[in-house]
Amino acid sequence: MLVLVTRPHADGEHTCRSLAQLGHEGLLAPLIEIDYLAPLWPQGPFDALVVTSAEALRCIDEDSLPQTLRHLPLYGVGARLTSLVQDKGLGEIVELAPRVSELVTRLTARGVAGQHLLYLAGRYRKPDFERDLEKAGAFVTAVELYAARDVGGLSAAAVQALEQRQIGAVLHFSRRSAELFVTHVRAAGLEAQLAHLWHCAISSDAAEPLQSLTRMIKIAERPDGMSLFALLQDSDFNS
Repeated sequence: MLVLVTRPHADGEHTCRSLAQLGHEGLLAPLIEIDYLAPLWPQGPFDALVVTSAEALRCIDEDSLPQTLRHLPLYGVGARLTSLVQDKGLGEIVELAPRVSELVTRLTARGVAGQHLLYLAGRYRKPDFERDLEKAGAFVTAVELYAARDVGGLSAAAVQALEQRQIGAVLHFSRRSAELFVTHVRAAGLEAQLAHLWHCAISSDAAEPLQSLTRMIKIAERPDGMSLFALLQDSDFNS
């Protein structure tokens, strides 16, 4: 099956290789690219670092990272953080959750009231996470390390494949890429061409923007790549 992959190039190429191992062909058509930003590191002091995206850790320039932040305990989301934290020489991960909502629950139970947390974040993000931590009594300061930039539209190859109904499924790894997919599909007048294909979303949050476009949505059991790929084995794709 031909699967449309809308991730940034580096992650998208990895996804296409994984799809090939499963017997599928990936068509890479990034809707966002990652721009690294030059952060203005706040003075602090801080009690811990918080990371909800592996991209934030990839963006860190170790030479510019203040010494006062290097060995702080870290609260994070996603199994991929472990190796990245080690590569960057950061402090110990003391709380690692599979999803953002669960991290908030765990930190609330841990008792973060009164703690000063430095959130390593992207420029385009929902306010919920910071708001919920502040409701739990934490003081949250965000430093923006990257921006997920809209590339401006679907690639010519993606448009042609959608027009000719060659694609069997679309993978959505983030809410922002799903939002941009909906925007650019409508701009290209391709809504009718989507009636036959499935959309596989890594989470219910990523799936939400798609609901205005289609009902053919599947959501991964867990917010990780393997759970997302598992959706492609569903019998619906062969019916």
